[in-house]
Amino acid sequence: MRKDYENAMIQAAIAVDATAKKKYSRKLGSGARFRKFIDENEDFILCMALGGKTRILVSGELTFQRRGKISNILYKYVRNPLLHEGDASSNIVFTSEPKFGHFGDKVIVRDTTIWGVLLSVIGDPINNRCKLANDLEIEIEGVSLNLNSLWGRFDNIKQLLNYKDIPNNFFHRMREHTAEQ
Repeated sequence: MRKDYENAMIQAAIAVDATAKKKYSRKLGSGARFRKFIDENEDFILCMALGGKTRILVSGELTFQRRGKISNILYKYVRNPLLHEGDASSNIVFTSEPKFGHFGDKVIVRDTTIWGVLLSVIGDPINNRCKLANDLEIEIEGVSLNLNSLWGRFDNIKQLLNYKDIPNNFFHRMREHTAEQ
């Protein structure tokens, strides 16, 4: 089976746009809303991107070699080229290896990053009344997830994936803790 990462990321970006538009002030532009949503879900998305077993201790803000935060990478280097130009920039590489970020002149996006973004959308309480037309069950890290049973239930998603020990703002709190020392 061919894995169509570009199309999957397009769908994830559209889902973030729709969720962020419902969740935040329409006075914010689409870029600001997209980045805000990704920033709020950065911990979960990065844990998904890195396989869930990684803890990152960062002093200051987590950025990727002059390309900015994860929200900027996903917006500027992934979302925009896909939605506005119809394909990924030649600088974007999708991979199944446990990597995310800027390596040389390439932006590496792990396939599970897409699931991190989509599950953040599905789990957001603003979407608790949403439903897919057909029941869809996916498997991530050996865990089966029925997506229709998880709309608006982010804590359940994290518990099922054994990410329950990764609280919201985990990296942010670690940065604050590190800065206090």
